[in-house]
Amino acid sequence: MSEAREELMHLIEELPEAEVSTLLSTARALDSRKPHGNRSWPPAFFGSIKHAANGRTDNASRVDDLLAEAGFGQDFRG
Repeated sequence: MSEAREELMHLIEELPEAEVSTLLSTARALDSRKPHGNRSWPPAFFGSIKHAANGRTDNASRVDDLLAEAGFGQDFRG
């Protein structure tokens, strides 16, 4: 075990219980940055939907238009 890891373990043991959750969430965030297992990227489902229900293929680039058509952002107070 490296000296840095030993020091980290010692600091963790001395940490007040109230601060454990903060350190744990930080450690989990660091762990989630590295890839898990032998997963390939992109996942198999990418590109599996060729056309949207409306038959168009450019919905992602038109997201603002689609939201406006649905009334998103309009002020209904009144």
